[in-house]
Amino acid sequence: MTQLIPVLTCAGGLGDGEFFVLGDRADVVIGRSRTCDISFQRFRKFLALPEMERKQRDDFNSAVSRRHLRMVISGTRVTVENLSSAGSFCNDVRFDSTREHDLKDGPLQLRLGQAEEKFKISLLTPEQVEALVAPTQMPMGRGRGEPRTDNLPLPFAEDPTPAANPALTP
Repeated sequence: MTQLIPVLTCAGGLGDGEFFVLGDRADVVIGRSRTCDISFQRFRKFLALPEMERKQRDDFNSAVSRRHLRMVISGTRVTVENLSSAGSFCNDVRFDSTREHDLKDGPLQLRLGQAEEKFKISLLTPEQVEALVAPTQMPMGRGRGEPRTDNLPLPFAEDPTPAANPALTP
């Protein structure tokens, strides 16, 4: 029997297209704080915004708490714990404490407060996980086994800090 792997995918909002391979033993906190395992402030679409727009965006700040939801995965069983006064939704039903779900019974839909982002935890085969992860891997060079870097975007820092300019130092 093929081992199935729990994977969290996000649809909508700034998290659209994000996915997280959780594995069968995980304890994950989701929220807007960067200290969370899955942080709304680390979504690629959020980080790609100009700095001023990131500072002005308040889409999820009022809807999502710093530490909003905790997920504990053990095998195919998921326990979700709401950590926020804004509440959370499990399969479109609001809950304010803890819910349990067996992924063998089907995927679990989650929404944090009134956030635009919706999450789904489902079981995928290793081949499905590989297909999901493959588009994010670095393309290989032409026959030399070296990564191609000629067409990749330049990396950016999560907390951009201006570098000192040595030419201006007295």
